[in-house]
Amino acid sequence: SQSLDEMLYVLQSMAENPQANHEELCSYLSAAVVALALRIHRAASERAEQTHYQLGIRTQMYLDRHYLENLTLDSIAQAMEVSKYHLDRVFLATAGCTPVQYITRRRLAHAQTLLASTRQTVRHIAEQCGYTNYSYFTSLFRRTVGITPREYRKIAQGNMPRHNT
Repeated sequence: SQSLDEMLYVLQSMAENPQANHEELCSYLSAAVVALALRIHRAASERAEQTHYQLGIRTQMYLDRHYLENLTLDSIAQAMEVSKYHLDRVFLATAGCTPVQYITRRRLAHAQTLLASTRQTVRHIAEQCGYTNYSYFTSLFRRTVGITPREYRKIAQGNMPRHNT
């Protein structure tokens, strides 16, 4: 900042003049320099935080539109015009999960909707949700949801009594 540069110049000039008695003035000016530097730093931090937040939101919107496509961290980062490492860190900080985890959650949520509302085969639903490997889909669904896709469908469509715990 120009103000900070000017204050530092005056402070340096006063400090280099040993004949004048500027200790008290230098002390006040030093405190003002520190306060201004902190304000500049805070403003820069807030801008960086806002930029990260905007990247996180833009990425989430992109993923919401494209989650059924064959996405990789590289392709997402390329679409966002940042490095994949930066994207991964920023998205984790803003969304609470990585972009790849977010895609998985969106796909499985879509699968749950289809299982509950259609009669399509589980294999067809897996493919519609971006999973070409049926076994992987079933395993991922069970690991994430806690039951198989078929069990989920039965419960969601009211064809199987829930167990009381």
